[in-house]
Amino acid sequence: MKNIYTYFLGIILSLIGSQAYAQLSPYDLNKPVGFGEKVTGGEGGRNITVTTRSELSNALKTTDKAIIYIKGAIEVNSMLKVVAKNKTILGLPGSYLYNNNRTQSGSGILYLSQGSNNVIIRNVTFKSAGAYDVDGNDNLCIDKATYIWVDHCDFQDGVDGNFDCKNASDNIAVTWCRFRYLIDPMAGGSGGSNDHRFSNLWGSSDDATGDRNHLNTTFQFCMWESCAGRMPRVRFGKVHLINCYYKPKSGANTVQCGNESSLYIENCMFDGKQNPWYDYTAKGAAFKVTETGSIFNNCSRPSDTGTGTAFTPNYATAISAIPASNVKDAVTGDYGAGATLIVKENEGVITTVDGKSTDTSLSSLSVNNINIPVSKGVYSYSVILEESATVSSIIATANDNKASVSNITLPTALPATVTFTVTAENGAIATYTLLIKESSKSAIWDFSSWSDATLTNLASDASNWNTISETRYSNEITMSGTLSANSTTIYETEGLIFGSYAKDKIRINHAETSNGSNLQLNGGKLTITIPECNANDEITIDFSSTNTEERGWTVDNASPATGALITTRDKQTFTVTTNGSVTFSTTSGLLIFSIERHSSGTGISTAETDNSEIIKTEYYSISGIKLQVPQKGFNIVRYFMKDGTTKSKKILF
Repeated sequence: MKNIYTYFLGIILSLIGSQAYAQLSPYDLNKPVGFGEKVTGGEGGRNITVTTRSELSNALKTTDKAIIYIKGAIEVNSMLKVVAKNKTILGLPGSYLYNNNRTQSGSGILYLSQGSNNVIIRNVTFKSAGAYDVDGNDNLCIDKATYIWVDHCDFQDGVDGNFDCKNASDNIAVTWCRFRYLIDPMAGGSGGSNDHRFSNLWGSSDDATGDRNHLNTTFQFCMWESCAGRMPRVRFGKVHLINCYYKPKSGANTVQCGNESSLYIENCMFDGKQNPWYDYTAKGAAFKVTETGSIFNNCSRPSDTGTGTAFTPNYATAISAIPASNVKDAVTGDYGAGATLIVKENEGVITTVDGKSTDTSLSSLSVNNINIPVSKGVYSYSVILEESATVSSIIATANDNKASVSNITLPTALPATVTFTVTAENGAIATYTLLIKESSKSAIWDFSSWSDATLTNLASDASNWNTISETRYSNEITMSGTLSANSTTIYETEGLIFGSYAKDKIRINHAETSNGSNLQLNGGKLTITIPECNANDEITIDFSSTNTEERGWTVDNASPATGALITTRDKQTFTVTTNGSVTFSTTSGLLIFSIERHSSGTGISTAETDNSEIIKTEYYSISGIKLQVPQKGFNIVRYFMKDGTTKSKKILF
C-alpha cells in the first residue's frame, strides 16, 4: 500500500514542478485494469470522426483497427447493433449519443453483439428517454463480447438499463464511469415495476448457466446516483468493486447478489440510506460476498455474506485500493467519474499540455439577461422563457481568457437548441448545447362533458370498454399510459399519463348520471400524471368522493401533498415543487370533473433590478396576458432599461 501512495505523490509533485495542466485525477492510471487489463482497442489504427448514426455504424463495422471520434450530438433512433473488433471509441468534449424513444423496440443506443472483441469506449455520454419497464433496451449492452474497457463514460436515463452485460461476455473493466437518472421513471409498464431505474444487469437470467466462469468484471472508481437497484445485479460472474461511490435512491437495494455470484467489495463508500448488498438468489442458489475496508454512511453493513468467501482478485498487474474515506472526493471531484476527459480530434486523450491551457469551461452563460448556473464538465444547459418570448441575446464567456467562444446564432422560434463551441489555448474544443423553451402553456382537461366522437368510440369498443349502463363505460382490460377507445386516443384525456389500471377501475360517466359527466377512478392506488410541469405552476383539480365518506389522496412533486376530500364537489389547487411531472394518486374512489394547469413563468430571472435604470414597467398575468395593473397573486413584471435591455421577474402581489 505504501508504494502506491508514493507513486501517486510522485505524479502530483511532477505536475507541480512543471507548467503542465493535469487532465486526470492523480488516482487515474489511464489504462485498463483488472479483468480487462489486456484490452488494446484500436491502438495504432486509423482515425475516423463520426457525426451521424450511420457513420458510427460503418466505422465500427470496418475490419481494420480504428480510433473513432464522436463529434457533436448523434441521435440513435433505435438500438445500433454491431460486431466490433479492435476499436477505440472516444467522445470529444460536449458530444453525446442519444435516443428519445421510450418504447420496447425503439429504445436503446449501442449493442456490441456476439463476436465483439477488444473494444475501448472512453469519454462517451449516453442519454436515453428515462426508465420504463416495458422490456426495452439499454444505453449499452455487451452480448458474448470479450476484452472490453469502458472508461470515463456518463450513462443517463436508460429505458431498461444503463449498461448491461450477458451471454458469457468476459474480461471487462469499467473505470471512472457515472451511472445516473435525471428523468423521472414512468410507471405502468408491462413489466410491472413503477420505478425501473435499474442500472446494470450482469447476467440476464437465472437459467443462463452458460455464464458460469464468465462475466468477470472489474469496476473501479465508478459512481451510482439516484438509481433504484442493480449497481450491479450479478449472476454467475466474478465481480470486483473497488473504490466505488454509491449515492442511490433512498432505500435502494444497491449491489444485488444473484445466483452463483461472487463479489469482492473493496474500500467502497456507501453514502445514504440503502441496503449496500442484498440477496437476489432464486431456486435455492447461493452467492458469496467478501467486503473489506468500505465505509457505510447512514446505512449498515449487511450481515448476510452468502455461503462462503468470495474469490480474491489475482491480476497479472496488481491494483491497489485507496482508503474509502478518499473515494467520494476522488470520484466526484475535477476529472472524476463521467465524461470528464479532454479529448482532441486525431490526438486522443490529452493528459498534460506543457505551457498551454486546455480549459474549455464556461464562467458564465445568459439568455436575455437571465443567468444560467454553469459547472465544469457540464456541456448541456436549458432555460425557460416566458410565453411568446423572443431571444434577443445569448452571452457565453469562457473561464480562461485565452480560450475563445464561437459565434452564436440567435434562434428565431422556440423551442430551439443552440450549439456553440469553446476552443482552449491548446486547441482543444468543447461543444455546448443550450435548449431554450417557452414556459409551459396553460392546459385544461375537461371531463364534465364528453364529445360525440369519444362516446361513439367507447360504444364501438366492447373488447376494451364495457357498457355498464347507457350513461357509464368501464375499462374491460388492464390499461396504462394514454387512454384510447376504438384505437383512438380519448382526446379529453390527451396529454395525461395513466397508471396501470385493472379491470373496472376507470369509468367514464356521462349524461344523466347523478353527479353529471366525469372521469371516475374506481378504487385506491390509482394515478394520473401531468407531465412537463414547471416549478410554481398551479394545478387545480375539480373532484369529489364517490361515496358519502371523505376520501384520501396524495400528490407527488406538488403541495399540499396530502389531504382528505369532502363528499361534496370541491376544487383544490396545488403548487408544483420542481420542474418535472406531477402525479396525483387516490387512496379510494374519486370523481374528477376537470384538471387545469396554469403556467408560472418559471425560468424568468428573479435577479434584483436596479430601479434607477428603469424607464418603463409592464405587468403580465402568469398565463402571459398583459395587465393594466398588477393582480393579486403572482405577476410577471417586465422592466425596460435605460440601456435598451429588458429584464423580467416574478413577483407576488
